[in-house]
Parts: sequence; C-alpha cells; structure tokens
Amino acid sequence: MKNYQQFIESEIKEFIDQRLSTINESNLNMLRSTFLSTLKKIKKLNFERQKKIIGYLIASMLMIAPPVMIETIIKDESIKKEIKQIEPKLEDEITSKLDEFESKFKDVTKMRLSSEGWKSIKYEEGSAKEKGEPVLKAYKLGDGMVTIGWGHAEKIRRSKYKVGDEITRERAQELLEEDLKIAADGVRKIFKEWEEKGIDVKLTQDQFDVLVSLAFNSGVGSLRESNLIQKIKRGNLKKAGEMIKKYKLKEKFKESLSKRRSRESEKFLSVFNDTLDNPSSQYQATF
Repeated sequence: MKNYQQFIESEIKEFIDQRLSTINESNLNMLRSTFLSTLKKIKKLNFERQKKIIGYLIASMLMIAPPVMIETIIKDESIKKEIKQIEPKLEDEITSKLDEFESKFKDVTKMRLSSEGWKSIKYEEGSAKEKGEPVLKAYKLGDGMVTIGWGHAEKIRRSKYKVGDEITRERAQELLEEDLKIAADGVRKIFKEWEEKGIDVKLTQDQFDVLVSLAFNSGVGSLRESNLIQKIKRGNLKKAGEMIKKYKLKEKFKESLSKRRSRESEKFLSVFNDTLDNPSSQYQATF
C-alpha cells in the first residue's frame, strides 16, 4: 500500500509539472483547471500525502503566478466543493500552506540587503585567490574599466585610481557600501515605479538580495532593461530564476561568472525548492 501511495504521489507531481510547464504567463483559467484536476487525483491518497501534494502544488503555482491569483482560485465555489468532498480538513491545510508562503514575500520598496546578501556579494566580488577578501591594488578588467576593493569599477579614463594604486581595507569597505546603496536603491526604485502603476510584485529576502547582486555586478540600468526583470514584473518567478543562469555572461569571464549565476539562480528559487517544513532563514537587514 505504501509503495502504491508513493507511486501515485510521484505521478501526480509529474502531472503538475507537465501542466504548469505549458503556462508561459499567469493564466487564471489554466491554473484553476490544474488545481481542480490535482484535487481529483489525490482522492485515493491518505491525508498526509494529500498535504504534501497540496504544498507542492501551491509552491509550483506561486513560481509562475502571484499569491492573489492563487487566493482567487481557492475561493472558487467549484474548488471549495471539491475540497470538502475529498477531506474537509484539507481546506485549512491549503490556506495554511498559502499563508506560509505568502509570509515570506515582502514589499520590495521597503526591503534592505540582508547580512547574508552582503556576505555573498563580498564573496563573489572579492579576490579570486582569497574569496571574500578585497583586492587592495587597482588593476584593469580588460573592458576599459579599472577595479579595486570588492568589485568597485570605474572607467579608466575617468577613474581616480590608476593601475597599481593601493587602498586600505577600510576604504574598500566604504566603496562597497556606496556601490551597494546605489544597487539596492536602484532595485527598490524599479518596484516603486511598478507599484505606482498598480503592479504589486513581492519578493523574498533571498530574491531581493540576488537582484541587488545582479544590479551591482552588471548595473541597475542593465537590470531595468532586461527580459529577466520583465518576467518578475509578470509574476513568473520560475522563468526569471532560470534566466539568471545566463544573465549578462561576459565571454571574458564566462567560466567564473556562470558559476556565480548558477548560485544566484539557486538562491532566487530556494523558497520553492526548499523542503516546506524547513523554517525560513532569519536575516538581519543591512542596506
């Protein structure tokens, strides 16, 4: 019986993946149909497995659609009727799972870079030989820029730093704080502009941290004009997370940068990929 239940659970999850993979953008009717079909498929499973699949379904749907759309589906009378026929307690479980996920998504315009985000950027932008440490001697990047500290870059012809100039660790810290403020302010501004147009998109702390990292690394302007940010604007976080892997991969730094992008992609999607029972990390906001 246990093997049968496991087999059915696996089959249903595969069904969910297949159905949702055909939805390029948020589509209420298709999402509602997927939700209803999934409910019908879990009838023969025990309550514990029903709960697991419901959690999987909600997480999967939130990857491509905003919470308000999922709430609309749950309130649909045909959906509510189907839930009661399966297991009355399931309604509370569905509401609980949605609330659990929603609590992790915040207003981006009020978010600050977390201490974990800060450490991650230091690791990625610092010395290649001593990860997390600043480079205290200015050098050419090879793209018309001179860099120093934790990835602080300026155009050679306008930079106050010449190749070979040295700074203190304290100055490197100051430069990083200035650069990160620009990056974080830029990300917040994008979401503020959406908010003023009635577009309400919320993100997790990890997702905000990743966007600040991308803005720091490639520039706020590049992020603003990217297809990646448009996917986020439409609520398709899954596609956005996948696009991060190939975001602004400069040929000169492709090998090292692709590894960084993979880490950023994984972090961006971690809220969906983590085990639902794992408590969310608590961060101390910094910027």
